[in-house]
Amino acid sequence: MYPDCFDVKTAQLILFAVLISHVSPASEFHARGAVRSGATKEELHAVAGLAFLFRGLPAFNLAAEVINKIFDSPKAENT
Repeated sequence: MYPDCFDVKTAQLILFAVLISHVSPASEFHARGAVRSGATKEELHAVAGLAFLFRGLPAFNLAAEVINKIFDSPKAENT
């Protein structure tokens, strides 16, 4: 499904960035996929910072909401 040049984590982070830039609630699905593939909270925040450059606070605020929802919920709900 993903191009051979990207591992799953990288592809999920890219998709998270694209969807955050569109302020799409579907971004949560790809953020969770990135975490399942080994992405850290720091990496998701870095992606949010990049999305902020192009879409501003709406994108950053949604990203922060998604990231907090994933990492502040019980472990069983993180995936």
